[in-house]
Amino acid sequence: MNPIMIRVLFTRKEEKAVFWQCFADIERANHLLGKVLIRIGIGGEETEDWYRDSGYRD
Repeated sequence: MNPIMIRVLFTRKEEKAVFWQCFADIERANHLLGKVLIRIGIGGEETEDWYRDSGYRD
């Protein structure tokens, strides 16, 4: 199964912390995410990739 890719672009660094909190809430509530690749960018530049296997369940 291919990972879900989420591209997130922020205008300010502070927005990144808010995103991670929201993502953690989604992950706790929904364990069907499976493999997730998140590409993060701040100010229009891609800065990092984050890869996680959230434990896919059918």
